[in-house]
Amino acid sequence: MTQIEFGRQRSGGSGYNSTLVGLAAALDLLREMTSGHPGELLWMGSGDWASSPLPGLVHRALSGPEHPDRLRALIDGTCKVAEVAPWLDELDPDRVAVRTARRLPHDLLIVDRHAVLVPAGGGPDEPLLAVVREPVSVRTMRGLFGTVWGGAAARGELGDRAVLTEDDIKQRILELLAEGAKDAVIARKLGVSLRTCRRHVAEILRELGAVSRFQAGAVAACLGLVAARRAACESP
Repeated sequence: MTQIEFGRQRSGGSGYNSTLVGLAAALDLLREMTSGHPGELLWMGSGDWASSPLPGLVHRALSGPEHPDRLRALIDGTCKVAEVAPWLDELDPDRVAVRTARRLPHDLLIVDRHAVLVPAGGGPDEPLLAVVREPVSVRTMRGLFGTVWGGAAARGELGDRAVLTEDDIKQRILELLAEGAKDAVIARKLGVSLRTCRRHVAEILRELGAVSRFQAGAVAACLGLVAARRAACESP
C-alpha cells in the first residue's frame, strides 16, 4: 500500500497533510472518511479515462458496505458515459445525478467536505492519487465543482452527445438536418435506405430531446455539434 507524505501546511498549530497514495490506500481513506457520516461524492471526469483511476475508485467506493449516500458525477460531454461508467445506470436514481459539460478542467473526486483526491501519475499497475485535506483547498474545489455543475446539462435532457459526435453517419445526418434536408434526400446522399435513415434520425431526436427534425438540426447547430448554421444561435 503506497502512501508518501509530500507536504504539510500549518494553521494555528494544526497540521494538514497532503499525501500521495496508491489506489488501495485511497479506497481505504475514502471509506474511513465516509464511515458513520456517509455524505456525498462529487466526481469530475475530464475525459482521460485510459489513465484515470477515478472511475474504478468511485465504483468500488459505491459498492462497499460503508458507501456514500449520494454521488454527483460531472462527465466530459465528448465521452460515452455508458462505456466510461456503465454501472452508473445500475445505481439507485435517488442516489446519483449525472451531468455533462464540455472542456472540464480537472479529474478529481471530492469526498463530501473532508478531502479532494486528484490523479497524480504513477504506473498503470499502481496509479497514484494526491489527497488534499486542507480545508480552504477543499472548499475551493467544491466551489469550482458547484460552478461547473450549475452550468452543465442533465444527462436526461441532452442525452449522451458522444453517440452523435463519434458516429460518422449520425454526424453527417446532423449536418444535413441543420441544412433542412428531408429524409429522402439524406438517405440518397448517404447511400442508405430510407428506413435506415429514419432509424438514425429517430435516435438523434431521442438523444437531443427534440420533437422534430428541424428542432434537432437547430439544437445540434446551437450546441456546436455541427458547424452549419452555428451563427443562428448568436442571432437576436
